[in-house]
Amino acid sequence: MKKRAVIAYAKLIAIGMTVASLALLAWNIAYAAVEGKNSRGDTECVELPILMYHSILDSTAKAGDYIITPAVLEADLLYLREQGYETVLISDLIRYVNGEGELPEKPVLLTFDDGYYNNYSYLYPLLQKYDMKAVISIIGKCTEYFSSGEEKMNNNYAYLTWQQLEEMMNSGLVEVQNHTYNLHGKDTRFGLVKAAGESVGDFYSYVSADLELMQAKMQENLHQRPTALAYPFGALSKDTEMLAKHLGFSCTLTCYEKLNIIEKGNPDSLYCLGRVNREYGPSTQEILNRIYK
Repeated sequence: MKKRAVIAYAKLIAIGMTVASLALLAWNIAYAAVEGKNSRGDTECVELPILMYHSILDSTAKAGDYIITPAVLEADLLYLREQGYETVLISDLIRYVNGEGELPEKPVLLTFDDGYYNNYSYLYPLLQKYDMKAVISIIGKCTEYFSSGEEKMNNNYAYLTWQQLEEMMNSGLVEVQNHTYNLHGKDTRFGLVKAAGESVGDFYSYVSADLELMQAKMQENLHQRPTALAYPFGALSKDTEMLAKHLGFSCTLTCYEKLNIIEKGNPDSLYCLGRVNREYGPSTQEILNRIYK
């Protein structure tokens, strides 16, 4: 994976996410109507907004739907703090649901998809500065390649290495989750959805092999098995959700923009979590207003 190929792969991801945001809108609305309902009743629960980020570059010229500047990120962190939000990790959510811990009154989850090197350059110092937390979901093949040392680190196209991920994890400010080993593309399928003509059995075998490989790689290099799966492009189906549960994931992250209700004692409230994409341009309040309707 030479530099040109890496840049092309990164562009493919960005293009795919743009197409995905349109292609999945109708599906996500219909799916969330069935799967995303939470009956509060007398159950103890908390509202959880989740912000979804990708790349961070110190260039307004490159900023857009999936790239923001460090200044925008810092403004987000400051706004959230001023509004009384406290950042949490997925492990905190799991403990809460299992009755093993509590969540703050106004929790917020900051998620960063793909595992770009610029998360280390810009996100990590800001987390340290404000003592806030974030979840980074990585693409295994990209992390493996840049961990090999064959390519120089560059904020524009490089991905995080195992060493950088371990350093951030050890700080207690970053949690690393699964974004597939090598299924963040559109060569044979769209995200984690069955390809045309593919049997359910073949789909399960193909996706399971990738996800289990990623789990093993993370266990080997980071000494932990991820508890959450971030769906590439947010693309999933009921078959995908059943597979994720079968493989032991306690939480799944989509790209559907909704406010989540996390219920104590209800593990299902951690699946198909909605996230609002943080693009460049709107204020933090305007972004959050999209899910606080």
